Amino acid sequence: MAALTTGIQRERPVPGAAPWDLDQVIEQIWRELSGKVSRDTIQQVVSDVAPRYQDAQILTYVPIFIRQDALSKLTGRK
Repeated sequence: MAALTTGIQRERPVPGAAPWDLDQVIEQIWRELSGKVSRDTIQQVVSDVAPRYQDAQILTYVPIFIRQDALSKLTGRK
């Protein structure tokens, strides 16, 4: 997974690669859920959610959207 960079990301360094760090999103969710859900489960849900945003034109808030969507799926909240 590509690392999150500072500043505005205008190009993806590798075709099809996300310019954000999904490992960081997974860690944030795991901590927020107090470790009650395994990292493997969180990783699967994040991996399922992330492709929705692969063609986003503005990338700044994508990790936040991925986190929110994954948390909703994991907690059953909408």
